[in-house]
Amino acid sequence: MDYVLEKIAAAKLVESPFRHLYLGDLLTREDFEAVTRSPMVDFARCESDEDLCRRLEQFGWHVKQHPGCIQDLQEYLRWHSGTSKKNRNQATCEGYGVAFRWQPVSSGRLGEIAAFFSSDAFLRALAEKFGIDFATTSKEAGLHKYLDGYEISPHPDWRRKALTVMVNVNPSSKSEELDFHTHYLRFKPQWRFIQDYWRDHPDADRCWVPWDWCDTVYQQTANNSMVAFAPGSNTLHAVKARYDHLATQRTQFYANLNLPPNTVVTRKPSWQDFHDHAILGMALR
Repeated sequence: MDYVLEKIAAAKLVESPFRHLYLGDLLTREDFEAVTRSPMVDFARCESDEDLCRRLEQFGWHVKQHPGCIQDLQEYLRWHSGTSKKNRNQATCEGYGVAFRWQPVSSGRLGEIAAFFSSDAFLRALAEKFGIDFATTSKEAGLHKYLDGYEISPHPDWRRKALTVMVNVNPSSKSEELDFHTHYLRFKPQWRFIQDYWRDHPDADRCWVPWDWCDTVYQQTANNSMVAFAPGSNTLHAVKARYDHLATQRTQFYANLNLPPNTVVTRKPSWQDFHDHAILGMALR
C-alpha cells in the first residue's frame, strides 16, 4: 500500500470550503474491487431490516458507537419501521441510524487493506501533512457501514479531534446517485459569527448546528475518494442518509486522531445559546 502513502505525500491541500486533502481514485482498481466486491462487503439484496442485520452479523459486522447513531439495534429497528417515534439524536437532526464496524475474519486482501487504513504508517503520513504531532494522539479507525437514517447535522468536530479521515468504498456501482454522502459546508452570513466565536475562544468546545444555518459547497459523492482534514472553526461537514439500505449500504474506511483527554475545554455553548444570543442581538462571551 506504499502507493497510497506516495499519493498523500505528493498531493496539495485544497483550501475551499476549508483546508483539506482530497484524493480521487485512491486505490488501484484491483484493491478497490478487493474491498467492494468482497462477499463480506457486497452481498445480495436483503428481504427486511432484520435480514440485513443478520447478514451483517454473519459477515463479521458489529454495532459500533458512532455520532448520529444509537447502539440499541432493536430500538433502531422499531424507529425505522415507524412503530417508535422517539428521536435519540440531537435536536438539530430528524433521525438517526446505526453504524457497524467490520471485524476482520480472514487474512485475505480485504483484511490487509483494512489493516493499512488503521495503521500508524497511514495515519502518521496524514498527520505530517497537516503538521500534527502524531506521537501526542490516539487513533480510532475501521471499515464502517451506516444504515438509513444516519444523520449528523453541520459541525466542525470537537476540540479533542486532531484529524478526520473518510474513504468512500461503496459496493454499489450507482452509489454516487444515492442520498447518503458527506456534505462540506459554509455558514450562511448571518451565522458566521459562530465560526468567529469558536476561533477566538479556544476553551469553548464546538457543537452541531441546524442544517438551515449553512450552505452545502459540495458533497463527497465520488467512490474510491478520500477526504482528510484537521478540524478547526470552519471545517463544517454533515450527513443525512436517506436511501434503501436493503439493496446496498454506505461504506467507508473511517479514521480519527484524537488529542489527550486533558485538552482544555471550560465551556460548551450549544446551538440554542448561539440562536438565543443572535435573536437578542447580544454577543456570546
